[in-house]
Amino acid sequence: MAKFADFIRNSHVGSIPTGLDVLRLLAQGAKGVLLGRAYLYALSAEGEAGVANLLGLIERELRVAMALTGIKSIDEISPDILVSNMRAAR
Repeated sequence: MAKFADFIRNSHVGSIPTGLDVLRLLAQGAKGVLLGRAYLYALSAEGEAGVANLLGLIERELRVAMALTGIKSIDEISPDILVSNMRAAR
């Protein structure tokens, strides 16, 4: 139970609509993310296949976001990829 409590303390709890959100949260230091209601919606709409489809979508979005930031593995995600002010990025 202690390991689970540590995971929750270091995780973002809430709605994660896209793989880009997963990337952002990991870059902010989260050790993991919880999908919130999205998996429940998928489960109620399409059952196990809906959840599998949702997880596949989030994985593909995460891979695209990683590719666009030049990251090849989860271990490479760091706060350096975040832009805190879009005007500063110009």
